[in-house]
Amino acid sequence: MKKILATLLILASPGLAKEKSVTLTPNIKTFLEDHCVKCHNAKKTKGGTRLDNVEFTIRNEAEAQYWKDILDIMNVGEMPPEDEPQPSLKENETFIGNLTESLEEARKVLVDSGGEIAIRHMNNREYKNVIQDLLGVDINTTELPLDTGEGFDTLAKNQHFTSVRFETYNQIAEIALVKMFEDEQIRIKSKPKKTRLEPEKKKKRGKTFESELKAAEANLAKLISAKDNPKLKKELGMASGDQHKKAVNNARHAVNKLREVLKSKYMPYYQKGAVLGDSDHLTRRFPNAKFKISKIGTYKYRMRVFTISDQPDKHAYIRMNRGHRNDPEKDLVYHKQISGSIKSPQILEFTMVGGEEKAPYFNINYFNSNPNTKAIKPLFVDWVEQEGPFYEPNTSPGFKLLSQQNLDKMPHENVASLIREFAELAFRTKSPSEELLNALNKHFEFLNTNSGDQRSSIIKTLAAIMSTPHFLYISEYNSADERIEISDQELANRLSFFLWSSIPDEELKNKAAAGELKNKDVLAKEIDRMLASPKAENFYKAFSGQWLGTDRIESVEELKRYPFFGNAKHSMINEPAELFKYLTDKNYSALNMVDSNFVVVDSLLADYYGLPFPAKNDGSFQRVNLPKNSVRGGLMSQGAVLTITSRPDRTSPIDRGAYILRKILNSPPSEPPANVPDADFEAKNKTMREILELHQSKAQCSSCHRKIDPLGFAMENFDQFGALKPEKMMRKVDTTGTMPDGQRKFSNFKEMKKLMLEDREQFITGFTESLMSYALGRGISFTDEARIKEIIATNKSSNFKTKDLIKEIVFSEQFMRK
Repeated sequence: MKKILATLLILASPGLAKEKSVTLTPNIKTFLEDHCVKCHNAKKTKGGTRLDNVEFTIRNEAEAQYWKDILDIMNVGEMPPEDEPQPSLKENETFIGNLTESLEEARKVLVDSGGEIAIRHMNNREYKNVIQDLLGVDINTTELPLDTGEGFDTLAKNQHFTSVRFETYNQIAEIALVKMFEDEQIRIKSKPKKTRLEPEKKKKRGKTFESELKAAEANLAKLISAKDNPKLKKELGMASGDQHKKAVNNARHAVNKLREVLKSKYMPYYQKGAVLGDSDHLTRRFPNAKFKISKIGTYKYRMRVFTISDQPDKHAYIRMNRGHRNDPEKDLVYHKQISGSIKSPQILEFTMVGGEEKAPYFNINYFNSNPNTKAIKPLFVDWVEQEGPFYEPNTSPGFKLLSQQNLDKMPHENVASLIREFAELAFRTKSPSEELLNALNKHFEFLNTNSGDQRSSIIKTLAAIMSTPHFLYISEYNSADERIEISDQELANRLSFFLWSSIPDEELKNKAAAGELKNKDVLAKEIDRMLASPKAENFYKAFSGQWLGTDRIESVEELKRYPFFGNAKHSMINEPAELFKYLTDKNYSALNMVDSNFVVVDSLLADYYGLPFPAKNDGSFQRVNLPKNSVRGGLMSQGAVLTITSRPDRTSPIDRGAYILRKILNSPPSEPPANVPDADFEAKNKTMREILELHQSKAQCSSCHRKIDPLGFAMENFDQFGALKPEKMMRKVDTTGTMPDGQRKFSNFKEMKKLMLEDREQFITGFTESLMSYALGRGISFTDEARIKEIIATNKSSNFKTKDLIKEIVFSEQFMRK
């Protein structure tokens, strides 16, 4: 196997890049001569460093790092030494500012690609999608190494390839091919059925609550008596004191809960079904609410429920997860507001897709959606019903090709034809060479001769095809000395990976085969069609989550005193993508991401934010127009953005201000100087404003913090989980500040957003650069600047419509050439 893989994995190397450089400004040399050369010259080399013969041109990474080290030393105030004459504050600021700008310019120049699209392989997300679209199977890709680095997962610079990775691809491909045939057998053999579970019929051994309490009290007494009885402890399986203490606490909790039930005015409902309190789980009250779930297929679920009240409780919600309730990786399947009451019960209906990767049952969590309301009324669950599995036919091109064949008895000459057809299907833009096909046929013959299992040998050979660069790599290598136009097939491939994170469908391939795709009108219509497809969800979620960094919110743990965030977190994760999708669908201005008079939320987020509920209460994201006095609107007021720019126990004006500079104003601040303590280090008996004003008094901090801090303080009315702080707290917050230009002042967050819209081209430039970087699989370089300015100028009169910006990137020379 390793021999055939080695034969298939030969890739050409890219050409050598031209030498690039950046010359430092003259005042940097003057500063060093006035304050540094005295101690760092040919005769005196303090610290082993000479500065009298240093080059003031940056040509490579090593020279850039040398100057970065000098900047770090100056940033922390280590030089000049205290016993030497000190430069003025203005001299220090000018030196630090100019050197910072020169290093940023050098970074851009040194990574300038000359406009070429980098050769890259599919990332793990794309690979999973491609297998789904090619073979019609959902696979587990967790065994693949992650490509980590700054920016998007589409960037070639973040990718690393080893022979081990190729072998892993080969193993996964073989598993996927086998699964494709196994799934079809499940479709044929498994028929849908309906199962209903009723809590009152599933009590353990039919015990009443009274007898359950009696048994629970006896168990508690026994556990307590075991405290000083080692023999009884051993019988009960408790080797340590901690185990005994935990067992007693659990038993006492069970007793207290049963006593609470027996005293409850809701006792009649407990006898008839399952009753869930605020933050309660269905499996806790209804232990047998578990259903068998197939590896594939879709299931329908129904529940008869109502809040135990005469009127519906609009803050009452349920959330359905697939997986054990204590599993941190459990999937969110569904959430919905409870609109049922005693007078008018509600039938909830939802669907779930089967799978192997999660525990084979679901769990329902009942919760309060609003952090500013009292506890919700209990929820009564009368019964739960499952129906399924239901199957969609496998219509993937790979399955269509392979399912028509009898792999066990296929003549050898037909095997060669099958290998050719599958390779042409898998390679997308390039037909397999005869040399490669001969190698694949020899590989099949070798496997078949040694195993005697023709079916397995064919599958292993097809898996080898799915482990070659022609399958795994997206961008096309150009052997010409100059950039050339891509083919229609290559354009279809690039476009589908940009907008779908997967391979072209039949309609796109047909347009390319007919030579129509480069017609601008045809291409524009294809972009419209693709962005309206459910497959575009991959684009909206991946781009927005990685561009904004909001995909990090998944790892944020809520504090025990703030459970509302945990309930709203999944909706927050989707909010940026849903706004991006809405603006694209409607072709509204991308400036709505800076500020707008509406939000795109589901009912759960609307309640969390204290906004009017959407028109449809079906769990979907919808436009909600904002009240005149609302501070919401735009990315900066979204829960996910506010959460990732905070600390777990408090807000962070520094993080929020720096985020605005990076993502909204497209003016990223420099990285914090090395060895400078966090602001919290100095937070003894000082307010946050006082701490940051202290930072601003230092030369190494002032140039950045004067721009960062006011922006962050404008957002201090939001807590660390994206909710508005109580009115009493907001009155104490000083949200006044000045824009980074040092001129324009604002008194609050709303005024700051209006001033940001005056700098609209800064945001649009950053947004367009990010979109182009995601699409091209590389960073944006000087070569791209002219085209980006042209895109902005072209779309200025229409106020930068979102879909139009996406189209202009596709129409660009950068996207159309290799």
